[in-house]
Amino acid sequence: MKTPNTRIAYLYRDASNYKAAGAVIVAGQITFRQVSACLDCGEFFIPQQVGWEPLQSGVAAYSGGQLNEDDHVWHELRAEDFAPTDAEPTLPCSARDVLRAFTRAHAEGWNVARYSRELGLPLEDKP
Repeated sequence: MKTPNTRIAYLYRDASNYKAAGAVIVAGQITFRQVSACLDCGEFFIPQQVGWEPLQSGVAAYSGGQLNEDDHVWHELRAEDFAPTDAEPTLPCSARDVLRAFTRAHAEGWNVARYSRELGLPLEDKP
């Protein structure tokens, strides 16, 4: 019997509450509980720091295609965002690799300054 993969949905929400959703599928099983201790305030993470695509561009259309003062680097994960799936992985990594990436990011500290600079955003607190 094939071990199911894991679909992980994640959300970007700007300060005006415009939202963009994304998802990745990783080989193997991983749960929210496994990564929750690595998240800032139990729900926030910076996708680029774990090798995922940021979702800010999904809300930029509401501001003429540009990021603005409502934007930041933080994305959200919740328990219900993790689900088993038989779909093929969309990332070239396993659930174990994802857990390592979150653990490393948490240990190093979520790098708000670096990823804010990369996106051309001012440094701000979490949404």
